[in-house]
Amino acid sequence: MVSNANSWVWLAVVVLIALLRYVSRWLQLGTPKNFQIEDLLMIVNVILYVLLTVYLIEVEKYGTNGIPLDKVDQIKPSAIPDLIKGSKLVIVVEQLWLGVIWGCKACLLLLYSTMTSGLSQHRIVKLIGAFCALSFVLVEILFFAAWCHPFSAYWSVPPKNIQCSVYRNHLILVLALNIATDLMIMCIPLPLLIKAKLSLTKKITLCAVFSLGIFVILCSILSKYYSISNPYGDRWVDWYVREAATAIVVANIPQTWTLFRRMFNWKSFLAHSSYNRSHSRSKYTNRLDSSTIHLSRFKGGDKSHTRSVDITASGEHINPDQPLEIWEHREDHCDDTTVIRFLRDVYLFHVVTLRFIRYTRSSSRLAERYNMPGLAFNPDNDIPDLSGKVIFITGGTAGLGAQSVAQLAKHSPARIYISGRNATSAETIIKGIAEAGSNTPVSFVECDLTSLDSVKRAADEIIAKESRLDMLMCNAGIMALPPGLTKDGYEVQFGTNHLGHALLIQKLLPLLQRTAERDADVRVIILTSKGYQLHPYGGIIFDDLKTTQDYGFLGSWRRYGQSKLANILYTRELARRYPAITVVSVHPGVITTSLVENLGWAHRWFIYATTYNQMVTLEKGAYNQLWAATTSKDGLETGQYYIPVGVASNDKLTKTGRDDVLAGQLWEWTDKALEDYL
Repeated sequence: MVSNANSWVWLAVVVLIALLRYVSRWLQLGTPKNFQIEDLLMIVNVILYVLLTVYLIEVEKYGTNGIPLDKVDQIKPSAIPDLIKGSKLVIVVEQLWLGVIWGCKACLLLLYSTMTSGLSQHRIVKLIGAFCALSFVLVEILFFAAWCHPFSAYWSVPPKNIQCSVYRNHLILVLALNIATDLMIMCIPLPLLIKAKLSLTKKITLCAVFSLGIFVILCSILSKYYSISNPYGDRWVDWYVREAATAIVVANIPQTWTLFRRMFNWKSFLAHSSYNRSHSRSKYTNRLDSSTIHLSRFKGGDKSHTRSVDITASGEHINPDQPLEIWEHREDHCDDTTVIRFLRDVYLFHVVTLRFIRYTRSSSRLAERYNMPGLAFNPDNDIPDLSGKVIFITGGTAGLGAQSVAQLAKHSPARIYISGRNATSAETIIKGIAEAGSNTPVSFVECDLTSLDSVKRAADEIIAKESRLDMLMCNAGIMALPPGLTKDGYEVQFGTNHLGHALLIQKLLPLLQRTAERDADVRVIILTSKGYQLHPYGGIIFDDLKTTQDYGFLGSWRRYGQSKLANILYTRELARRYPAITVVSVHPGVITTSLVENLGWAHRWFIYATTYNQMVTLEKGAYNQLWAATTSKDGLETGQYYIPVGVASNDKLTKTGRDDVLAGQLWEWTDKALEDYL
């Protein structure tokens, strides 16, 4: 009925915008204690929207009595209890939806009531508010008392009539009243903006912001169109979700200005401008001698009747004796730059995350992208004989690395080396492979990627023992750790995921090249992640790589994205400089590994929420790197980025992920950082 993935995406958007609204209000009002009635009402709206999303999914599960009258004889008796339950839930859904839509109208009217206080337009706001309230009451009275008799007929199976099953008259009334009230609300700020002494560009921008309600109207028209033109279809439900979500977004966007202004250090949009209040100056001056605008509410009368907000300390205020000026916000509304940095991280992280889950807007697309669609791949059947090949896998003592070792060992390579820091885990892996019946020799090489000295020793050990190296799989990695440094003083995620592997590659390059000279198929497989998109602005902050890059709570994901971006860029540059070696980067998918389980609860919650129904098992998670390591060389493109399984995706990389100039800069920086170890 309704796309679950689509519903979760819209829910993420709603939560993000609501969060931005409240941090903006907190910044402006100084404390949540000063939140006003529309702020509390919006919390209720968001809760109603969450419930709406959940119940719509439940309705899909049970079905409804929305069945054509000529097909009621096809209803199976065993399905009737579920249809009755689903039909009852539709009533709940309708009430939740009405609550969200009219609740958002109320929030906007309260905002406009503040904006027009002391002006003639204030009376118009009250009249529109009264009309909205009456329209809501009318809709409810007719729904519960008029359209369907008795009320229990709403969930009768078979349905009594079309009014009781698909709510036709109710929907037509709601459409008319919804559009009428939205148009009225949209028209409230326009006279104020037209009269304001602003440049044409600013007027157009503000008019566009306050006219976003047109999208709510469009969604309303489409949802009712699909429900009336095809009453027994289900396409209207997606538009139901979109309309409710869009209403919340539109009602919150005007309240996020303070946050964006501080995050990006914008000057006040209204600085050095004024509104011509000559027609109401006398009346306004008599009401009070100062007031906040847009976001702080006051009651009529003198200052003793205002709320507890310190008006004179507000960053945005009016003095009646001079044109409107926007003052710089005082620092006591925001303790220090750490808070601003945190808020910026929240915003940037969610923007990138929403871009990431945009690929999962429907269940079919979600499965297509993440549940290992691509090429059909079975390790037991598709991995060829590996006789004579020497393989080195970092992080081979656990997770994807251990899974890769177990699969490759079945196909008789000459030797597999695995590296890690835990010799006990390595012994367990080696013992398990032998017990599974493989005769492949597996050796452990101690290697701590946070120590360049340890990496150098591991590489020297391989060079001393082997005359060839056919496959290097850079599998080890860490994710979303707290701020920290490697033993050599580099940011810990960048040092582990990129720099340690880069040294290993550089040390082993001569051995790899000598192997390739024998017409051997030599490969370097570098694991990366689609999470590279979480990188900070600019991609890689070279100047800060010898610091913890403490960007606040969500900085751990920005640092992770930076390191994974480095994996992709280094792959591209390595492939360009050494064409005799096949070098690829691979995204394994979203895997249930210890990398996730070892995260803090907040980070785990985020991973599970944004990858709902996307995670695959550890066994399948290793398929992409195993495919890249063993597929025919003719089917592999050096320098390419592959998503599961075997899907070439350089064209899907962001602009930063395809930035060869940045790749060259990374190569030069890395060479300089490693020069004492080569």
